[in-house]
Amino acid sequence: MTDQDPIREEDTAIRSLQQGRPEALRAYFFQYYAEVFGLSMLFLNDALTAQKVSMEAFWLLWERRTEFRKESQVRVFVAIAARNKSIQHTRLRNPLPVSIDDLRNSASVSGIPSCILQELFAHADAAPHL
Repeated sequence: MTDQDPIREEDTAIRSLQQGRPEALRAYFFQYYAEVFGLSMLFLNDALTAQKVSMEAFWLLWERRTEFRKESQVRVFVAIAARNKSIQHTRLRNPLPVSIDDLRNSASVSGIPSCILQELFAHADAAPHL
């Protein structure tokens, strides 16, 4: 049994995200990236595009971080964001940035500290791509 109450831990994580603490984004990213990437792959069947879509879902989470009250909302939000971006990409056949470097450059203006961005991209690059 842990010393911390799981509900309190969840409240703390959500508050950290709402307050714009990058380590909260990192934690949610590590927790949900594989699931979001897998969902994107179902729609796109292309690992690089699925990676880009997944990363964009987390950038959107960061932009809208003050809207969440429960951890389950975070999980649902990034999954829906990735699904919607995947569908949009498929319908419009509008390519995402040509390279992962383009995505890195666009992410650098997101307000997320560069050390966190580097860690997130390293995690995404190391994750198994089907």
